[in-house]
Amino acid sequence: MKLRIFIYRPGDSLRPALQQYIESLGHEVAVINYPQTCLQYHSPGNICAATKICSDVIIVGPGIALADGLAMLERRMAAGCRGAKNNAVIAGILPAAERRRAEAIGCRHLAEPLDMAAIGDWLAEVAQQVDRQRELSPFTIGGTAA
Repeated sequence: MKLRIFIYRPGDSLRPALQQYIESLGHEVAVINYPQTCLQYHSPGNICAATKICSDVIIVGPGIALADGLAMLERRMAAGCRGAKNNAVIAGILPAAERRRAEAIGCRHLAEPLDMAAIGDWLAEVAQQVDRQRELSPFTIGGTAA
């Protein structure tokens, strides 16, 4: 199954290899520089389409401070965002406090240097779990649209 994957600030050195690898697996990738593109970021009461989701996977790159990336994911999940169900953070080291926060929201840690094969295995697992009848929202840089 083809997944839609949002990668927030992967960092210039990781971007080409990570994007190319994921696309080579047949998935759609949107590299996003600012977490503010999510409608939930500034307006928690702003609910995306009730029947559609923006993405199947969210990966927060090292270009966003770890605490800020986890806060973005927590905010999206608290608002009922179904697009944040499968998420990960890229970080060299995951300190204990951040590790607990990540575990609490089911966030995967992708250690640097990245193990592309492990990422591919994880995405294959996600693809098996995704509802085949799900509908994706159109994606725009200002957020998602119904």
